[in-house]
Amino acid sequence: MRKMAIVPGLLILSLTAAPAAALQERERQDLRQQIRDVKSWELVRELGLDSQAAREFVPLYEDYDRARTRHRQERRGLEQALEVLVKDSSRNGDQIRSVMADMRRLDERLQAEEGAFRRQAFPLLSLEQQARFELFEKRFNARLREMIKDIREERGPDTARPKDSKPKSRSHGRAGGR
Repeated sequence: MRKMAIVPGLLILSLTAAPAAALQERERQDLRQQIRDVKSWELVRELGLDSQAAREFVPLYEDYDRARTRHRQERRGLEQALEVLVKDSSRNGDQIRSVMADMRRLDERLQAEEGAFRRQAFPLLSLEQQARFELFEKRFNARLREMIKDIREERGPDTARPKDSKPKSRSHGRAGGR
């Protein structure tokens, strides 16, 4: 496995060193933005984009990434609503159908946005850069998760997560395989 770049590593370390319970919403938003900035920087480096190509590609990618993040948050909300509704599915059939229809529409919107992003962004990239792009996000997210895991292990089990918080559920059965 490649060594992580020192700058993103130090940035993530410094940002995750504070106890999670102490982070306010604004700080969380700032952290997310800093991670997005590092991600964009790493993407430019991984794709080997020159400054002109980066000026064209990065805004397209960041817009798409923000839209995808909003879609994922909205989908998680729908999944949580569905979890509640299926507990008494005999009385909630219409609501279940409605939430599932909302989920399908949301998935279709995300697929449309991904298609629009690819139609705009991929002509800016060579075939090799397109392939590198396809592999980038999975690798970046795996490195980020590993780094966070290491930091939590160093801090100890009592500081890994605030006691009143629950881990976010992960959806594995989403449409579109994303």
